[in-house]
Amino acid sequence: MRVALFSPFFPPQVGGAERFTHVLADFLARDGHQVTVVTLVPLGSDEELRLPYPVIRNPSSVRWVQIAHESDVVHVNASVRLALSACAGLRRPIQTHHCPHAICPADWAFGEGGDCTARSDRPGPCPNCPQRNLTGRIKMAGRRASVHLAKANVSVSHYLGKRLGLPRSVTIYNPVDPRAFLCDDLGPGEEGLVTFAGHLIDRKGLDVLIRTLALVPDARLEVIGGPPGLWPKWKELAHQHGVGKRVHYVGWKGLNEVLELYARAAVVCVPTLREETFGYAAAEAMAAGRAVVATPTGALPELLADDRGFVSNSVDPSDLAVALRRALEDPDRKSKTEQRAREFAESHFDPEVVGRRYVELYNQCAS
Repeated sequence: MRVALFSPFFPPQVGGAERFTHVLADFLARDGHQVTVVTLVPLGSDEELRLPYPVIRNPSSVRWVQIAHESDVVHVNASVRLALSACAGLRRPIQTHHCPHAICPADWAFGEGGDCTARSDRPGPCPNCPQRNLTGRIKMAGRRASVHLAKANVSVSHYLGKRLGLPRSVTIYNPVDPRAFLCDDLGPGEEGLVTFAGHLIDRKGLDVLIRTLALVPDARLEVIGGPPGLWPKWKELAHQHGVGKRVHYVGWKGLNEVLELYARAAVVCVPTLREETFGYAAAEAMAAGRAVVATPTGALPELLADDRGFVSNSVDPSDLAVALRRALEDPDRKSKTEQRAREFAESHFDPEVVGRRYVELYNQCAS
């Protein structure tokens, strides 16, 4: 099958949507499909010369349309503009939604003045939206038209699918890099070692985790994330709360280093403050067989349901400290949680599982 995977997100950029495109394209190529990745991201190195599929970067508008027309299936990763390019090429696309952009012009459905109230029956901009203006309304009109043109709208969690309420909707979890599943028999990890891996932006909740550490005196924290220029702020916060000597910054590293840190850790903490539509940090830790402690935001309770993780009652540091202590102080329970989490990851996040579900969807939409 000729599959055109249109995505504004691709390496060398780093992030969940970038990992999605790369891992899915790799599976499709190995499965015998003629996959072409078309992206807006410029080349960062010669790495793609060793990829098992072609990558076309920043083509002209005419070339976008031509590629869509020559493909059996166009799969668009989180972009209205690219979906419309597919339609111009006489191909109604499959769209994968990683964030609430189909209801919110600010993309992540949070307001500067309060919680976002946008829903499928009343899409944004909502009263709290930072894009509550004519530009925001025009953007939402285009996005709503795009999702109605799609042959299928894929949400990366049931939480997101329910919130978006899109036509021809299906939920398929994101694929996790196969390297995460190679972390067999990690053991209990270093006693008291908590890890955080992700962007060092405010909404990822590192400030909550640092404040939580002050309430769990036997724990220490290692952080992987970037950009490095944001770290001094968090270092200063750690010193203000008297935990500076128990917090260590590893730097901005790749997945191999993240997995090495997970292997040493006792638990992985995902203290996100705003709605996480999937949660790659949690999913990768689950695949690696490491216990996850998380805040009850977005899709995280869904991924960690049925004792697959430790979810706090709120984003307050005192509640997160309770969940963290439960994980650190009960090795038997933690071990059982890790086993259940890994089994769930193998049946829902493995690239072979996710890839087969997409191929099945391609076949349905191509027929």
